[in-house]
Amino acid sequence: MLCSPTLTSHKPLGVIFNTERFAIHDGPGIRTVVFLKGCPLRCLWCSSPEGQKVGPELLFFGDKCIKCGQCSKACLKNAITETKDDELIIDRNTCNNCGSNFGKCTERCYTGSLVVKRRYVAVEEIISEILKDEPFYRRSGGGVTFSGGEPTYQPEFLLQSLRMCGEYSLNRVIETCGYTKWEVFEQILKHLDLVYFDIKHMDPTKHRQYTNVSNELILSNIKQVSLSGVPMVLRIPVVPGYNDSERNVRETAKFALTLQNLMRIELLPYHRLGLSKYRALGLDYRLAQVTPPSRENILQLKQIVENFGLKCQIGG
Repeated sequence: MLCSPTLTSHKPLGVIFNTERFAIHDGPGIRTVVFLKGCPLRCLWCSSPEGQKVGPELLFFGDKCIKCGQCSKACLKNAITETKDDELIIDRNTCNNCGSNFGKCTERCYTGSLVVKRRYVAVEEIISEILKDEPFYRRSGGGVTFSGGEPTYQPEFLLQSLRMCGEYSLNRVIETCGYTKWEVFEQILKHLDLVYFDIKHMDPTKHRQYTNVSNELILSNIKQVSLSGVPMVLRIPVVPGYNDSERNVRETAKFALTLQNLMRIELLPYHRLGLSKYRALGLDYRLAQVTPPSRENILQLKQIVENFGLKCQIGG
């Protein structure tokens, strides 16, 4: 399990790729969501591919580019070239994000066509950002949610951040795939008020096929969290042709019946919002032809879950 980079053994730095203020879908009330980089899964439908690796990643949004050529002049490795039609080509095998001073090209790109997704933050720094909206948390029953990527991929930074949030009596939530050693999860769990678990598929073979890892550790962790007394929500990303079968939803509901402290199941309809990010990263998106599920299909799956006596919601 990869830990975050550290200045000293007692002051871990976190690597984040985004923060979202005034979020309302990632826990109770108004929240700040902190997105940590790094994830052990490679879900085919991942909508945040820029969060998969801990290292810096250069995104190029061609629709914003005005073809001024300043980025290629700034590139220290000559990794950005222009075609005769003024189109940009990025050699990602050559680009090293300018080493420790990554992103020289982004400094010259005032249209925002080139963006590097990585920011190192100290625990105190991210807590300071979170506390900016403390009055809204108090009034709405909100707080902070750590997401990703996979937040447990940076366990020391996550643990210390949760502890400090606890000192301010903030409501603390994580959104997790659950793929981490139980010893790690057990320590983190002591500082949580709610856990959102994603269940990608109940079949271990298909889970590995679609995410690159088995679901055995994930399901085991969910069971142990269930015994801890910490409330949890199970989320199913509904991806047509991959995990939207009635059988898979039934198996998920049967598993949910064995859990204590389960608040509900949420169905998250697949969307294509991550497609532009794959293009910006120069990656192929294998689900480009998949369309979002229909409202009718989602309602049918919701009814299946509710037929087991479980509470079910359709997420945003």
